[in-house]
Amino acid sequence: MRALLRLTILGGLIQLAGMLSFIGIAKTAFHVPGKQIVIIIFLIAMIFLLFRAVTELHFGELLLLSLFLTGFFVCIHELLAFGIFPGLAKDLRPFSLFHLRLLAEEMTLLFLGHMTTILVIWGLRKLLRG
Repeated sequence: MRALLRLTILGGLIQLAGMLSFIGIAKTAFHVPGKQIVIIIFLIAMIFLLFRAVTELHFGELLLLSLFLTGFFVCIHELLAFGIFPGLAKDLRPFSLFHLRLLAEEMTLLFLGHMTTILVIWGLRKLLRG
């Protein structure tokens, strides 16, 4: 359970750093290649985090980690969009039906993305071990 908590906090920090970096770089002259670089670094960091999770956690804990990471991402995005950087949600009214539908889609895609990555890493480790 300690490993799950540690990986969840680390994942939340990676997500927060990734979003703040993306927002920060978008306001500079370096935004064209900068945003892609931030996304690539973020994805690599998350893959390493999930690789570490596969080596340390059981499957049930991996499901929980995916759920927690999805929740963290959505909470961070919502707080930044409606609290600090309103440009992220310029066409949304909080808790409107459209907003809730977008949240459901975002959460589904994030959870499936985390679980797909976990299953691919798990399968590759199993295949390479023989």
